[in-house]
Amino acid sequence: VLTKPDCLSPGSTQRYHEWVGVIEGRTHPLKHGYYVTLQPDDDARVNGITNKAARDAEVEFFNKEPWSHISKRDHLGTKNLTHTLGKLLTDMTSDA
Repeated sequence: VLTKPDCLSPGSTQRYHEWVGVIEGRTHPLKHGYYVTLQPDDDARVNGITNKAARDAEVEFFNKEPWSHISKRDHLGTKNLTHTLGKLLTDMTSDA
């Protein structure tokens, strides 16, 4: 899981392309791939952000440039990560 995508500054196109290469499996491939999540910062947590508000902000973040162009959209966001982990866990327990 990759975190803190909001730390990439708008002008850091090289860094962004490095992240995309990892997310899309061109560099450092993994069997299940990498997922990117955006978690609330310290201020948001101190101010009591709800889980729903955090997830809504995450969806909005990944729907904007430059993230909206990633081909593996299903690897962006906590909802996609938890869905995949749940499926993997179910598959593992079914096979046991």
